[in-house]
Amino acid sequence: MTTSTNESQVHSTISSLTRELFLKGNRSEIIGAALIMAIVIAMILPLPTWLLDILIAINISISCLLIVLVMQIRESIHLSTFPAILLITTLFRVSINVSTTRHILLEGEAGHIIEAFGEVVVGGNIVVGLVVFIILTMIQFLVITKGSERVAEVGARFALDAMPGKQLAIDIEAKSGNISTAEAQTRRSRLATESQFFGAMDGALKFVKGDAIAGILITLTNLIGGMIIGITQRNMSASDAGRLYSILSIGDALVAQIPALLTSITAGLLITRISGAAEKSSAHMGSEITQQVTFYPKAWMTASIAMAAFGFIPGMPWPVFFTLSAGSLTYGFFLLKAQSQKGRESKQPQYTDFDEIREFQPVLPFLLRFDSTKDNVDARINLVRIARRTRNNLVVKYGLVSPAIETQSDVKLLDAEAEFCHNEVRVFKMDIPCGYRVASCSAADIEAMSEQVIRVEPHPWHQEKSLFWLPSELEATLNERKINHISDWELIENKIESALFRLAPRHFGVEQASKLLKWIASGHPELAKELERIVPIQRFTDVMQRLLLERVSIRNVIRIAEILIEWGQKERDPAILVECIRNGISREIANINSEDLTLFGLLFDPAIEEHIRSSIRQTAFGDYVALESAYLDKLKDSLYDILKTVNEQKCKVILTAPDIRSHVRSLIDNKFGDISVMSMPEVPPDFKVHVLGVVSVETPSSPQTT
Repeated sequence: MTTSTNESQVHSTISSLTRELFLKGNRSEIIGAALIMAIVIAMILPLPTWLLDILIAINISISCLLIVLVMQIRESIHLSTFPAILLITTLFRVSINVSTTRHILLEGEAGHIIEAFGEVVVGGNIVVGLVVFIILTMIQFLVITKGSERVAEVGARFALDAMPGKQLAIDIEAKSGNISTAEAQTRRSRLATESQFFGAMDGALKFVKGDAIAGILITLTNLIGGMIIGITQRNMSASDAGRLYSILSIGDALVAQIPALLTSITAGLLITRISGAAEKSSAHMGSEITQQVTFYPKAWMTASIAMAAFGFIPGMPWPVFFTLSAGSLTYGFFLLKAQSQKGRESKQPQYTDFDEIREFQPVLPFLLRFDSTKDNVDARINLVRIARRTRNNLVVKYGLVSPAIETQSDVKLLDAEAEFCHNEVRVFKMDIPCGYRVASCSAADIEAMSEQVIRVEPHPWHQEKSLFWLPSELEATLNERKINHISDWELIENKIESALFRLAPRHFGVEQASKLLKWIASGHPELAKELERIVPIQRFTDVMQRLLLERVSIRNVIRIAEILIEWGQKERDPAILVECIRNGISREIANINSEDLTLFGLLFDPAIEEHIRSSIRQTAFGDYVALESAYLDKLKDSLYDILKTVNEQKCKVILTAPDIRSHVRSLIDNKFGDISVMSMPEVPPDFKVHVLGVVSVETPSSPQTT
């Protein structure tokens, strides 16, 4: 009874274990364990040659699969099981080697694949086969495996050293609320996996190195042992035994070393994968290699010169090198053109009618739009270059850091080839320049050339002149007639510069002012500290914006800060602070508007100055000038008439009394923004003033009181 009970308990235990393994357990684990046991058994039991051929083919296929798989993954740890795979494939390869060695020594054959490698691949030449085998073994053992082992060793060491710092960074981000608890846990797990992966790879590569050494020993065993067996046991001649067993030994060696070499290359590719780059990119290794190699088109074009140089060496196959040179040059030019086209495209994302836009789309501050129906790629590139160069010149000369000028080429413009936009609203339209000359004159001045006029534009402020676009061949004629002219590219550059001067200061906000204060603090901490204490950031922003609107350079920001500290406690009005700064940096202002220390300018009649002064009104929102519209029109007409009689290129300033300077500037800014307005005290003692004319207007009579 007891025996029966024990037997039933044993059967019950076996049944429950079977259910756990095959019903509830993971079948892949069962299959994996069974395969490993089968590999070990294959070392002991003899296998038929047809099964050996299948196993050898599987071994080669697995090696090819792994190398393709590694090229597809995005991060090394995405194949964190590779060390185990490496061990299993190495064991599989050794098992095949043992089985083939048994067949070679016992039967003098080892299947069709080994025979094919021995006969076809190396042509039946023993010496060639040995040389190929030695080369493959050396490459695998000394080059690939050695380098991969070193990379894995250093990677494991660095990963271990960096782990505390990375864990601390994860904890800090989790505590600050930048990442969730689940995300923090995921990052910690990822960090541990990465550290363990490099450590495991460091050890797993020892298997590959040992496999290479074992391959050499197995080949020598097959060769020497086979010849001894053939001569002593099979009564073969030494030459026949040497030929038979050499071919089989070399074929067996190549069959083992080629998959081993592919596996070593796979390990090298995996271990040299840059994890940081993969985290920021969604591309796999093959795509990243292609993107990075083709990112520098000039390298391809330069390499074509070197290829062509090799073709000129006597005895070299010049058609090959010249073909490669032409291909490299063509491909580099294609890449360069493609990158230029990509750079011209807007960075705005494209949406279809079925997409739901969920991202906020701010306006682009400055934008060059090109008509998509026009094919003028080179001229567009040059226009973008000029626009950005103009912007950069203002940054360098005035400290006017404006937003970048973006481009769009996927729009349709009905009345122009291109347009310059501010906040995506057109400022001016243009046709792409084509090397014309633009003459500023009246129609009578170019009457003899009227048939060659390409188009006419109104002059920005001169009512009796126009801008005539003429062929470049007429440049000498224009010079002979002393007609002012510039290139069409210079005209566009002047328009862009004028637009940036007028609009870019509006983008100097609190953010830019804060960056400027940080720059001051980096070299003059006490000065910045005192400035922030005396002048609020908003007032500092207002002052700097007003200076830039008047085309005053703010590059001498240290001096400007000192002046603000000096006057900031006494004055709170930004307009008055601007006047204080202008007096403090008057030399820089005068230098920009002078030629050889001489200011060529205009004066206002004292009656005009007095009338403007009496028209100033003060409100809670600031001062303004309440001039009659008719009087203001007469003032501008008078200024226009004087500019017609003088050389407008030399007239750069208008000199006024200091108390009305800013108001005069605001009155004429819209039409004569290129002319600076300076007060007489702003003229340095060593500068001369050359008065080109006096602006006068009949002052309206005051109403009589009764």
